[in-house]
Amino acid sequence: MASQLLYRGVAYDRSHQELPSPQPVAHVYRGNRYSVPLLHQADHSKNGVELHYRGGTYHHGANLG
Repeated sequence: MASQLLYRGVAYDRSHQELPSPQPVAHVYRGNRYSVPLLHQADHSKNGVELHYRGGTYHHGANLG
């Protein structure tokens, strides 16, 4: 049995949900101007991120194999 989806007491059907457009949208956030699409795609070209926390170095998402 599928559960009914509600938002603020209003029922809606997710089967008709539209995906964000890949067209760039110009906007300003904290004084910086951006022109990027609302649909975010992960950048798979990077091998990971080096994080520093309390004197330790961590490699998140790195392909170490």
